[in-house]
Amino acid sequence: MERPKISVIIPVYNVENYVEEAIDSVVNQTIFDETEVIIVDDGSTDNSRFIISKYEQNYDNVKIVRKENGGLSSARNCGMKYINGEYIHFFDSDDYILPYAYEKLYDLAKKNDLDVCIGNYLRFNEEKTWKHHTPQFVFKDIDGDVELTDIENYPNLTWDMLVWNKIYKREFLEKNDIKFIEGITFEDNIFSTEIYAKTKKVGVYDNYICGWRLRESNDSITQSFTMQRTNDLINVFHTVNELLESNFKNKEVLRTKYFKWLTKDVSFFIETIKDYPEKEHEQLFENIYEVYNLIPQEFTENLSSYYSVLYKMLKNKDWESLLLYTSNNYRHNPKLPENLKEEYKKDIDFRTDIMDGDLDIYTTNISKDGDDIVIKFNYYIPYFEKTDDFTINVKIVNSNYEDILLDSKYIDKYQFRIPSNLLNLGKSGIIMSFKSGEIEKEYYLKIGTRKNFSFDDWDVDVLRGRASDIRIIKREKNDAEYLINEVIFKDGEYFKLKGISNSTNVHASIIDYLDFSEYEYPIDYDETISGKYEFSIQIPYRDFLKAPIKRWDFFIGGKFNKINLDEDYEFINEQYRIYLKNFGNRITLELKRYDPIETIENLNNESKILSKEKSKLEKERKKLSKEKSKLEKERKKLSEEENRLKKETNELIEKNKSLENKIKEYENRKDVKTVNKMKRILKK
Repeated sequence: MERPKISVIIPVYNVENYVEEAIDSVVNQTIFDETEVIIVDDGSTDNSRFIISKYEQNYDNVKIVRKENGGLSSARNCGMKYINGEYIHFFDSDDYILPYAYEKLYDLAKKNDLDVCIGNYLRFNEEKTWKHHTPQFVFKDIDGDVELTDIENYPNLTWDMLVWNKIYKREFLEKNDIKFIEGITFEDNIFSTEIYAKTKKVGVYDNYICGWRLRESNDSITQSFTMQRTNDLINVFHTVNELLESNFKNKEVLRTKYFKWLTKDVSFFIETIKDYPEKEHEQLFENIYEVYNLIPQEFTENLSSYYSVLYKMLKNKDWESLLLYTSNNYRHNPKLPENLKEEYKKDIDFRTDIMDGDLDIYTTNISKDGDDIVIKFNYYIPYFEKTDDFTINVKIVNSNYEDILLDSKYIDKYQFRIPSNLLNLGKSGIIMSFKSGEIEKEYYLKIGTRKNFSFDDWDVDVLRGRASDIRIIKREKNDAEYLINEVIFKDGEYFKLKGISNSTNVHASIIDYLDFSEYEYPIDYDETISGKYEFSIQIPYRDFLKAPIKRWDFFIGGKFNKINLDEDYEFINEQYRIYLKNFGNRITLELKRYDPIETIENLNNESKILSKEKSKLEKERKKLSKEKSKLEKERKKLSEEENRLKKETNELIEKNKSLENKIKEYENRKDVKTVNKMKRILKK
């Protein structure tokens, strides 16, 4: 290979569940053959060290360097000793890079002789993707690629302190002796600030290039806090501040950077202090007080009322009020505690703060009613106490047609309906305008689910876009129907779908759930005697491994009426449980991570839990049995008592009868009758 265009440095430490997906995304780059990859095994103790070995064996442009554990910065610096490329990319071993990223970044960097070229990114987990707040600010004033700029001309770059969404010119790093500081966390902040301080040649590629993974277990190094990491953070604030003061005289650069500190970094730190042990609170407050005093007073003004009060408490060293103030999330629940001091209460004006907040509007239910699609929604605005006193407008946007403003007759409170014949063919989105009093906001409607609706002449999919925005896809129908009655899976090689159709079509497609890339595959047809067609579609298994969200939609290209599986299918290999299921007029293929050893361990754990439950139930049964025995004795005792009382009652009844008989006998005696008669005469 001639000099590589890009050298990729990938530090690896105990990421066995993610490293294969990460490196595969590099291998799948459109210019992988013009790329070299340096994998630095930073003393892994799990299966990562074995997984990465196959890449060095299978690819001449992949090299593994093994070292004792020294941390992320140490691994990156180590990798830089082995590189030969024009540009460098520092890639994290649990993230994902889109297939065209290196080609796009390199072309823009090479065209303008850039020192740094930046791309946008998404957050993702195994289920979905979404926008992160930092790039939304960095890219908010950009419309198309920025071929050449610097931090003085575009101060919003001060918000982007990440390392892995950029490529760096190797000669630039070497000339300025820029390396990572070892032995600390949050090192990217120092590295990036130094980069911006020493270059005038920055480019911005206005599209997504990579995904930043949110691990399910929250065990990422960037997702946990300890006291040591807190001390590191304080030291990083000091170092970055020194770089800012010594390199930037442009007040707008400093204002933008300190604004991020005040509204994101420092404020986040203050808001999390309540989660630390109480004995550490005072020291943490003192540390953050020290950081706050690094910021020149002129840059602490013109903040929203929430932050103004927050920093007023900090300046006063009023730790008790700070804890009380940060105990509630006012962005969602703008109600102040009654015992908050008046000197703070009078300065809080959430009404003004609302003006700076974005509208978040999202679906709560989607259904079909006749020929209409009915969408129910809800909304959220930071610091805004929800009200029903609002109006909305709904605009349907499609890049191939003019925007459609929905008539007010289709809009009710918290829901609107779209006549299906009003939708244009292809992909549409929805922009919603919200008005309540003097508050006016506009944003894309978000969705967290998906639906499919079939009408007489068209089919409508309502899906989730890569940034959570709603995506409505309308497709014309004809009488073509496809029934897949056999699915063959040759592990590691391909899926073959076979079935019967009454028509022929050009191709089949699969769409991934990360950036919604579409891949097309030919359909082979054989006409049968009945005039129908037997068809088959073969899709390489590797294509389903390209994206970290292992879920794909399969459908037929062009017009068709129906596509169905005759039954659900399930396959298992060493890595995944693989499911194929019907979803409307699409078929969903999903790969769920499967580890036989882990499965056995889980079953063993479940067995232990069930055994404990069984033991607990057995104790309960014995306890109930004793209670039953006790109650049985008491019942028997009561029964005996009841019998005794019955016997005594019967005896009394018999005695009473005997007495009555004796009285009657006495009254019938002759002498008694004579006496009684004399008594009556004397009475007269």
